Amino acid sequence: GVADPVVRSASGSDAPAIARLHQRLIPSGFLSSLGHRFLGLLYRDLIADSTAEVFVADSGGDVVGFIAGAGDTGAFYRRFIRRKWLHAGILLLPVLLRPERLRRVFETLRQGGSSHGQAELVSMAVAPAARGRGMGGKLIRSLLDRARSTGITRMKVVVGSENRVAIHLYETAGFSLSRRLEVHRGWASQEMTWHSQDF
Repeated sequence: GVADPVVRSASGSDAPAIARLHQRLIPSGFLSSLGHRFLGLLYRDLIADSTAEVFVADSGGDVVGFIAGAGDTGAFYRRFIRRKWLHAGILLLPVLLRPERLRRVFETLRQGGSSHGQAELVSMAVAPAARGRGMGGKLIRSLLDRARSTGITRMKVVVGSENRVAIHLYETAGFSLSRRLEVHRGWASQEMTWHSQDF
């Protein structure tokens, strides 16, 4: 088994492990299709960004779970592209030569840009070996506690409509359905929102 993981703030050196977990555990997500090297670049930038928070579940030096949140996802993506456009472009070149993938990049950026400054839980995953111990709940609480301490009172998360486990986890943490949407054509999702004054 896995030693009881400890939740801590992520550092830049955690980015490759987070990227591998993301790609393995969120395989149907669009970002996973961009490859773990691109994801590593993205997470390293998210960890370093002053308006974002990333926490990991650390089990004896192994990252077995993570959660990432941003004060404004659209603004973060724009800063990321400005800062890392060349490096990201090189990593994404094989991907972007496929028109379907290129369209989804723009859909993702547009969706991120439509949050109008609303904080967002960007991604979360827990390795199978670390599940069943309430790690998902601990990671969400860490992010929401940090959000409250910085004056954030609302946060959204977009989750696939078929992902009942994640939806239940977010509901338990205080998120409720705000609207149904299609971020990518043919992929049903729902946006859930947390309000700190409710708890």
